[in-house]
Amino acid sequence: AIFVEELLKASTVHDKFAKARRLSDRQLWANCVGTIIRSILKDHTQNGCLPPRLTEHAARIQNLQLDTKILANLVIRDSEVVKALDDLDIRKEDHEYLHDILDPDNSGYIDLAELVEGLSRLRGDPRRSDIVTVDLMVRAIQQDLTA
Repeated sequence: AIFVEELLKASTVHDKFAKARRLSDRQLWANCVGTIIRSILKDHTQNGCLPPRLTEHAARIQNLQLDTKILANLVIRDSEVVKALDDLDIRKEDHEYLHDILDPDNSGYIDLAELVEGLSRLRGDPRRSDIVTVDLMVRAIQQDLTA
């Protein structure tokens, strides 16, 4: 019994280190976000084809307003996007609501900067600081409304 407990502890520690390594892996981040952006852009082009060099279209791509419905559909039907989200350690439970989570003003559109920033904040496990931050923002809004 003691051996099994020690084995489970070691496995848990190993899993935590592996996850920490994934969360700090810049190459993994770049590859996964690139996969997601390419899939979104394919849906935004007329014929579904992307130009060979996206960097030549960076200014246009940067200013693109992404329809959150397209994001919602991609998360459901595009296995590469789902795999990229999984590889980024974004919880499966969040995949279904990603379009809502990343669109806080409910405009139905987000830009690429909002997408990338939102994805980076969704990685890994929720932290106590996330909850405290939201609580403080709600309090500030309440104070503004009563003033």
